[in-house]
Amino acid sequence: MGTSPTVMVVVTQPKHPLTEAQYNAWYSDNHLPYVLLSEGFPSAGRFRQGHVIKGKMTPYIAFYQADHADPEAAQAAYAAISREGIGDRWNESPGNSLDIDWWAYYQKVSETGSPDPANPPGAVLVTFAHPDGGRGATGLFLSDELEAWYQTFMADLQASPRVRGSTLYRLGLPAGGPTPSRYLSVHELDCDQEDLAGVHNALLQHMTSGQAEHQQAIEPGSPVAIDFWGYYNHIATHLKASEDELLARRGD
Repeated sequence: MGTSPTVMVVVTQPKHPLTEAQYNAWYSDNHLPYVLLSEGFPSAGRFRQGHVIKGKMTPYIAFYQADHADPEAAQAAYAAISREGIGDRWNESPGNSLDIDWWAYYQKVSETGSPDPANPPGAVLVTFAHPDGGRGATGLFLSDELEAWYQTFMADLQASPRVRGSTLYRLGLPAGGPTPSRYLSVHELDCDQEDLAGVHNALLQHMTSGQAEHQQAIEPGSPVAIDFWGYYNHIATHLKASEDELLARRGD
């Protein structure tokens, strides 16, 4: 979910399976549009985990696009809506329905293809990674190598008919919970809600068929350690609207 210079990423889960419907209704119908009342937040989308290749994360992730180059400015804009009472007529309490695992702001490093937050994809491929010098050695000095590797990886994925756009982000501001991985990539998949294991197999076949220049995830000498690789189905997307528009839409 690209194009804006910053994205706020929030990883959550329902407290209990019995509260999942309440959690989803509150998050999709109330919280996404509420956060977009923040200055400089044009769009937001939610996704549910469907197929994981590596790593472990709880099932729901949300991406909020922010037109602030400075992640601290984005955080200040978000904090202001509550402090200044913006959205009081709109915001509703989620009750005791959700746990927030972590949230953070990531800054865009590069983008390929045609990501379009206003036209949400059926699914996304999400990776979290950190620089890896081999044998467990890590360091910020490998960031340039990691970013160059991702440039080739993203170009290779872009040649697949499944991928319509990719965005690479670097961690800018941890905002709550454990500090997440230093790098995030989001790849918009031009597909409907379908078997995500099959989508992965199609991408892997493309990457290993000789059509791709780079042997991405199977290349042992890469400067990248993949912490998480997973596929998510789209749940909901909202574009920025005024509070009056939101209330009219809700029938208040």
